[in-house]
Amino acid sequence: MSKMDLVPWAGKKTPLLPQLLPFFPLSITGKYLEPFAGSAVVFLNRAITSIYTGIPVLGHGSEISDINRRLMNWLFVVKHSPEEFIAKTIELERILKGKSDDDREALFYQLREEMNSIDTTWGDVDQAVRFLFLIKMCHCGLYRVNKDGEFNVSWGYRKNLELIIPENIRECSRALALTELFCCDFEERLKAAVAGDFVYLDPPYDNSFTAYTSGGFFRTDQKRLADACKSLNARGVQFMLSNSDTVFIRDLYKDFNIHEVTVARKIGRKHGAANTAREVIVTNYNTHLFRPAACTVLPEPGLSLVNAAEYPRQPGVEQ
Repeated sequence: MSKMDLVPWAGKKTPLLPQLLPFFPLSITGKYLEPFAGSAVVFLNRAITSIYTGIPVLGHGSEISDINRRLMNWLFVVKHSPEEFIAKTIELERILKGKSDDDREALFYQLREEMNSIDTTWGDVDQAVRFLFLIKMCHCGLYRVNKDGEFNVSWGYRKNLELIIPENIRECSRALALTELFCCDFEERLKAAVAGDFVYLDPPYDNSFTAYTSGGFFRTDQKRLADACKSLNARGVQFMLSNSDTVFIRDLYKDFNIHEVTVARKIGRKHGAANTAREVIVTNYNTHLFRPAACTVLPEPGLSLVNAAEYPRQPGVEQ
């Protein structure tokens, strides 16, 4: 059993998965779209489930996107160049482990400067390695940028210097082979959704951390997203959205189904301590709150990949 939690990410959906997955529709006749990829935990869970069970939980084709170019380049590299990425990351890990604490800190700031000074181009393996290293080794595992788009989180004095587990990267590369990747604003991809498609939306939350990009994500953006959801609904596209349980969000989605959930949040907390937060799951369709095989919830710690041996062999599915 290997883990899919490849990067720390504010608001990642691992803690919410047991409550989130039962709200997915039982079938998707069109494509699966996820325009706020983040750590891609939700997509990876669905993709791995599809690979090992043969159940088409992603419908007929899928795409994930995000406006964060460094993030999407990293996913692109894992998809298309996993072995080169693994080799370069293992070499960086070897160098890191051979240095003193002071030299590790110096290396961190050197690579942070390099990442900030380079325009990320699609398929840049070295930039993908820097991206992963900096998130894994920074303070609180938090990806944050300033108004100029510069990553500005400080060195985290990490004791665990392991950057990757190679087989996890290979497994996720196989999962990402099931999808198309885009780097753009959410509206661009949502305009392409048609009747029968299903969209999962996990935007930066209202009244929460939003500095994933230099532009942030403000209430004007929340309103843009709500308007886009109304357009999806009018076009016969099913959607599910996660967000904070605030009066503002409830008012934006008052015409849809609003479900309350409570989730533990750990990022940024000291010594692994967790706090809980109230969130909402919004859908424009009636939900079926039971958990078939297609809604497999994978165990903590982290998000483990489905074990193929736990499922009956499906015709035409390589296992």
